[in-house]
Amino acid sequence: MTKNRIVALDGIRAIGILFIIAGHLKAFGLLDGQEIIGNFVFFLLTGFSAVLFSKEEKFYSYKYIAAFYIKRFMKIMPLLAVSCVLYVFVYPTFDPLGQLTFTNTYGTVWFVAQLMLFWLIQPLLMLVIDFLKRKCSIPNFLLGAAIFLLAFLYAPALDEVFLFIGEGGIRPWFINYILYGVALGYVCRSSIVRRVIQKRNIQVLCSFLWVLLLIILVVGSGLFDLLPSSSKTILILPYLILIFSLLIFFTFFTGEHFPAKILGWKPLALIGQQSYGLMLFHLPLHELLPFDGSRHFFLVLVVTLLLSLLCDFCIVKAINRFILGVVQDMEHTKGVDPVSVLVLMLLGIYLSSVYLTAHNKEYVLNQTVGFSAYSTAGLRNVVGGIGKPLETGSQIKENAFLEFHFEDTPYDLMAVFSFDSIEPNSKIVIYVDGDLLGSQSVDGSGYIRFLIPNMYTQDNKLSIELDVSGAAILKSAKLLEERTYQLGTDLTFTKQTPIANSYFDYGLKPAEDTATWAQNGARMRLPLSEKPDTDLALSLNWAALDTHAQRMLVLCNGVEIFQGIFEYESATTLIIPNELISGTELLLEFQFPDACPNSFAFTSMKLEKVRCYMLGETLSFRAGEATANIFFSYGLGEPEDSATWAKGAGSCTLPLADEVTSDLSVTLSWAAVDTHAQRMVVTCQGEMLLDEQFADTQTTTFVIPQALVENSLLCLDFQFPDACPSSFAFTEMSVEAVT
Repeated sequence: MTKNRIVALDGIRAIGILFIIAGHLKAFGLLDGQEIIGNFVFFLLTGFSAVLFSKEEKFYSYKYIAAFYIKRFMKIMPLLAVSCVLYVFVYPTFDPLGQLTFTNTYGTVWFVAQLMLFWLIQPLLMLVIDFLKRKCSIPNFLLGAAIFLLAFLYAPALDEVFLFIGEGGIRPWFINYILYGVALGYVCRSSIVRRVIQKRNIQVLCSFLWVLLLIILVVGSGLFDLLPSSSKTILILPYLILIFSLLIFFTFFTGEHFPAKILGWKPLALIGQQSYGLMLFHLPLHELLPFDGSRHFFLVLVVTLLLSLLCDFCIVKAINRFILGVVQDMEHTKGVDPVSVLVLMLLGIYLSSVYLTAHNKEYVLNQTVGFSAYSTAGLRNVVGGIGKPLETGSQIKENAFLEFHFEDTPYDLMAVFSFDSIEPNSKIVIYVDGDLLGSQSVDGSGYIRFLIPNMYTQDNKLSIELDVSGAAILKSAKLLEERTYQLGTDLTFTKQTPIANSYFDYGLKPAEDTATWAQNGARMRLPLSEKPDTDLALSLNWAALDTHAQRMLVLCNGVEIFQGIFEYESATTLIIPNELISGTELLLEFQFPDACPNSFAFTSMKLEKVRCYMLGETLSFRAGEATANIFFSYGLGEPEDSATWAKGAGSCTLPLADEVTSDLSVTLSWAAVDTHAQRMVVTCQGEMLLDEQFADTQTTTFVIPQALVENSLLCLDFQFPDACPSSFAFTEMSVEAVT
């Protein structure tokens, strides 16, 4: 094969990587998912190159196999290591070990895993092909046709073989597309094809055919849907494979003419030569740089290309020079070569670590694991009975068998499973370690929950069988420690102490350093240490909201108890009526109807008995005796020695111990105001009670009509329209009946 033809193949490789980068940037009208076409170009070229640059008979030597693996692995592993450094800045929870072992991949590393897996089996494939050629005398043309036919016929079965790659989701093993390239390589090596294609009129006819197919594709592109998930893919993908196969075919036989001459253009060939670096680097750089769309395409391309060239010059070439010397020494060693044996042993150790990492069933308690194509962590815990993951989850084949390994826990466990595409009220029978635990019906939200006594978790392992009546798709699973909650205890959502997260069935993202983001909806189950004899007050605090006001809806045991819109506030307190609390279990649902996917970044929460207020009692805002502060859901600073500063707005809820039979009089005192006159506005149930400006006075009294006090609950809202961030340093407050 001439140098011109090799350079031209780099040009085809460049077309593939440019297509991939444009697809990820959504440039030039490409939609999400259409970049997969560029990956198929790489798969074809991988198979094609495997035939052209490797001689089958050489794989009988273990030294050659060791040298083959060294060259292939050292070609990609340095670039993969550099990509790990980039991903550290993109994903806070990045797993470098999973990236290097292809068991928890990020970005485009799933594609590299496909190539590496093919390279691992390539020696065996070459030996089988050489056996067929020698023993059966099969010519190259028939061999290529047979490989293509087998890959085409077994494509549906191969599509069922998927690779688990962690955060990167799951991917089918695209070995059939690589085999198409292998078939094309043997067709090109056929002496019959070589004799025919050398005729000038045949070359002109083939070039015309290729141009015609390309025109049909461009003109008819509106008739095709290039998204991989579309049913129309069955029409378009074979068509694209045919076009690129013909392009590779013509390039191989027309080294000095069209299209090889055009594809051999030096800038295009340079991009193709750096294709592995571009593939690994462009996505993390795209995440780090605020660029997207067609106008930033060339900028991302240039930055990624420069980084790839730098790595190639400083790292890859230096390693290759060293490797070349090692390989030459291996080939000239007589007898047993210790380096070759060592390389094969290290490869075996590496493959074993990949297997063990991929099949590690270690589970972190209180964490949700998914079974869908986009959230695949739960697949590690599958023993059997679950099919290929789909977009929404994994199909259960009558019985699903799961196994969880976790750290020692003294608590019972609450197992929570969510389902999709399951008939309402479908029965699911649950077995734990072979014992029948019971059966449940799936509720309207698609969840089942069952308690697993601690006796089943003594050896830190749990085997669960789900017997489903009818078809069902398993979405996620979660094992919650059954900790009883002591009223008055602060629960935090932080990464260091994600105590509150352990009480949520669903709806929370993984805990971050200071908070945990809630999604569009979340459900919390609190087993209480005692049955409360009063109403309960739930205090919620969060660190941030999305860029616009958000609405929160809270339900207790299916009954709405709170609805509010928040814009600048970072806390609220809501009352849970005692009659909604059945036994010692509290079920709360949080909904954010107008929210984006992320709504509230919760920091802490607390549930406590409601303290009733006795009419005539004086409440203090002073540190050490801040009895008034507990009735404010937001709007107050930290209590100081003599007072508590009010902020720009505040809300106070007073549950009254006595039934209200008359109007109420509120007296409010403060120690100081800001350096200029301040205006205070007080409302109750939307009715204005006070709108007054204060300069020197340090107390005020206003009357609340009896009609505004509902169910012995007094709700006051304070606003300071003309105020600085701090307005009044409150000292005391009292409420009395008007006689």
